Amino acid sequence: DGSWYEGKFVDGVPMGKGMMTWFDHSECYVGEFYGDYDGRGVVCYGDGNWYDGEFRGGKKEGHGVHHFGCEDEGHWYVGGFHADKEHGKGTTWKPNGEVEVSCWEDGFCVGYGACWSRSMDEAFLVDHGRKTARVTLEEAARIATEIGLPVPDRSAKPSATPPELRA
Repeated sequence: DGSWYEGKFVDGVPMGKGMMTWFDHSECYVGEFYGDYDGRGVVCYGDGNWYDGEFRGGKKEGHGVHHFGCEDEGHWYVGGFHADKEHGKGTTWKPNGEVEVSCWEDGFCVGYGACWSRSMDEAFLVDHGRKTARVTLEEAARIATEIGLPVPDRSAKPSATPPELRA
């Protein structure tokens, strides 16, 4: 199909560390293979999105960082994945500067979470992905603790630049 793979093959199957690029450059993956993406890796998509994290059977699985959008105008999700979708605890950095900690199931925000303003001086309750009410900073911190995530540190915002792709 015009795609290419650089790395080891075992019985004609990609194995170990390698790099695969699709013929139309819509996707490039560098990381571990066991026939498919399997283990730690980085995938960059042609639209500027990228993911750095764990894979199983060609799907995002485990912990990772997913960047959506272009450079600093995009948003990031840092947390758990299952079957290519956000799943478990995660922190979302939004384009408007807000930061949210919440729980995810099958790609949907579920239950309660907390959201902080860009300046981190205001906080809101999040119910199934929607900001519902203003809460104190202490209450937002308590919610984050209950979820099992720290209060976001503004300086910990992920980079808009994907990790370097090298086989």
